Amino acid sequence: AALLPIKGAVIEKRRYFIETQERRISIDEFSGALKGLILAEVEFGTQGDCDAYVAPQGWNEVTGQKLFSCGYLAFNPDALAVPGR
Repeated sequence: AALLPIKGAVIEKRRYFIETQERRISIDEFSGALKGLILAEVEFGTQGDCDAYVAPQGWNEVTGQKLFSCGYLAFNPDALAVPGR
């Protein structure tokens, strides 16, 4: 069966992974309309690990913020003031 194209917005990004014994971090570096935006998702084994985690300086918590969901970003790329754009 052939895949049919889906009409909608496009998000262009590269995904990188950093894995340690304690956690896995997925880093998305956006290009195209969202060039300059970098998001990281940190995965934890337990809620305690999550609660104890201290993010590197300069990182901001965006979990649950609609503005940073891929669906919202795809259709509203100008909603963010991304440095370098």
